[in-house]
Amino acid sequence: MSGGIEFRILGPFDITRGGEPVRVAATKHRVLLARLLADANQVVPVARLVECLWDNDPPATARAVVHTYVSRLRHALGSAELIETLPNGYRAVVREDQLDLLRFRSLVRLSRQAGDPVAESALLREASDLWRGPALATVPSDALLTEAARLDTEEVAAADRLVPQLRAMVARRPFSERPLGRSSRSSASRTPRTWRG
Repeated sequence: MSGGIEFRILGPFDITRGGEPVRVAATKHRVLLARLLADANQVVPVARLVECLWDNDPPATARAVVHTYVSRLRHALGSAELIETLPNGYRAVVREDQLDLLRFRSLVRLSRQAGDPVAESALLREASDLWRGPALATVPSDALLTEAARLDTEEVAAADRLVPQLRAMVARRPFSERPLGRSSRSSASRTPRTWRG
């Protein structure tokens, strides 16, 4: 279907196919794709895409231009199936193994169902490891800052759940250095990052 394409938005925006970079050169194409991926598998109305691309100064032909951008994105990505056209907008159709955001959310969801503190901590650490920096970094769009901040709060929330688990592990193993190091790193990750790349 998609030839092993993978998207990473939890940090610098990155697209690969079979481990090789996929180039989407046009800035507005990248902004459009990033916006769709931030709400993966959900319909993003055309009006919201127009706002994201042009803020408060869209061209008169904005809707037609969005349609053209989507067509070019499909060509660049080598798949017409990845972006679905719907009556009121567009939808990025991706699986969990294609988008780091979906994997992160799945791991956080599984951690809540773990029923065991050790398993819960392991799943939360695995989820945290998917983050490589602020969400949607390297996408040059002020309009995406709100979306990026929204996603960054999900990382902070996961870290907030992880820190007490690791501190409890440290308390149970006062002479072990390994959990202590993890606890320190997780505590640091709780501070929202302002670097936009």
